[in-house]
Amino acid sequence: MAHLDQDPQNNHPDNLKALCAPCHLKFDAPFRKANAYTKQEWFGQMKLEDLS
Repeated sequence: MAHLDQDPQNNHPDNLKALCAPCHLKFDAPFRKANAYTKQEWFGQMKLEDLS
């Protein structure tokens, strides 16, 4: 099930949609891209601003 608001805690039926695996990946792609930098910081990689 895809969480339309990207909140895995929100399991309200209006927030869930059944998607096949390729469509689910396509739906989540913009959110994964937006969170990539945040994940790098979370796992200890420094921001460019920290280098100056």
